[in-house]
Amino acid sequence: AGCGRCALCAADVSDPGARKAGASAVSGVRRRVTAVLRLVVSIGALGFLSRQVDVAALPHVLAEAGAGALLIALVAYNCSQIVSALRWMLVARSAGFDLTARLAVRYYYIGMFLNVLGPSTLGGDIARTLYLGRERGSRVTAGATVLLDRIVGFVALATISVVASAFLGADTLPAPVRWGASVLAAV
Repeated sequence: AGCGRCALCAADVSDPGARKAGASAVSGVRRRVTAVLRLVVSIGALGFLSRQVDVAALPHVLAEAGAGALLIALVAYNCSQIVSALRWMLVARSAGFDLTARLAVRYYYIGMFLNVLGPSTLGGDIARTLYLGRERGSRVTAGATVLLDRIVGFVALATISVVASAFLGADTLPAPVRWGASVLAAV
């Protein structure tokens, strides 16, 4: 009754193995379509942003910032990534993984690379899950450590924004952001 060309339609529905193969084919197509859509959205977002930024002025802005300020920014960024990796290491250890600081930092940087250059921010989380799960135990538990780390990081960021808003004045953040951050920090 189907098209007769795809694995799902050509399968004998009375055969459980054929049904599973057909469903697997559909699942593979769905994954590919989702990956292509993410890539298209990412390229579109980069295109939109590139039209909003004066790319020609970027070298001038960087030169004006000065090498010292750029170096401080680079060091501060890397310190924050290392602290985040160590936070994840503590979460993973509490879940029973024997994750060393060196491996935590390594996996975290691999994840950050994929988050920045991949079509979505989930690529890095998936990579951390796979690396930790492959070498140290269950992938489901490894995924839970990554999810919990994300939640802890999000709540910490919300708390920092509330504290910063309190010290810098209420007008620093738009009201919806301020209220949302306050609710998240309270949780």
